[in-house]
Amino acid sequence: MNAIAGTPSSASKLRLLRDIRYFEFDGMPAPQGPAPDYLGALFPSPAGASSLGLRLACKAEELGISIGQASHLYLCFTRAIAPGAVEACNYQYRNERWAQFVLVGLPHHYAGLDDQQRLTALLDASCAALHWLAPTRLAEISTLRRGILEHGDALRVRIHTKPGKLYHICIEHTVATHPAPSSLYVRIKASATGAETEFKLAELGRPDDARALVGRVAIRDGVLIIHPKPSWRASLDAAPYNTPLTVDLRQSGARQTE
Repeated sequence: MNAIAGTPSSASKLRLLRDIRYFEFDGMPAPQGPAPDYLGALFPSPAGASSLGLRLACKAEELGISIGQASHLYLCFTRAIAPGAVEACNYQYRNERWAQFVLVGLPHHYAGLDDQQRLTALLDASCAALHWLAPTRLAEISTLRRGILEHGDALRVRIHTKPGKLYHICIEHTVATHPAPSSLYVRIKASATGAETEFKLAELGRPDDARALVGRVAIRDGVLIIHPKPSWRASLDAAPYNTPLTVDLRQSGARQTE
């Protein structure tokens, strides 16, 4: 097996996953050769493939799954290896360690599947690649796969929790299939009674906007206040929204999740 830059054996700081994307190549990519193309010419790309990859990566980040120094996992499908196999890919994107390519073999009957079956094949290939790169995280990868299969677009990704004397706050978002909007939610559990209420905070232009919108969380005079992150990049992503996001905990008639 070839050594892979950015795998967990590296002494550098490990990163959590932020994105998974799907590529293809006719043969075996060379280190300085042409770049793999996005999935679609050699192997049909099902509707929702890019959203599936991002949903997988967001949930993997929540579960603490790391493949090493790379935060972006790029699966390169090829007929040059056996169906179901995962192997090292010699091509490296501009020698950047944040992007990790791996070769994956799709089933021979992939082209004859319908879109939903192809998405399941991409899910299985993604989980196989994750297990190959992070063999000690099988339990988390199994949880990830099960969550995708059970909940699909409705899968929640937890990005913030805040326990408190009066309330326990949990903020989550979905990764919808484009062009449907993803959503940002807050669940509020009363510490004394255990009663829980859920509110829809915003529809997201991009799922990644959730990270920018949720920074410091506080309760002032019965109002939950969710401040955006203070960084320059976050300020750009949060600009289209009415921030800070707020929920009036004193009003029982506040708009709840539909």
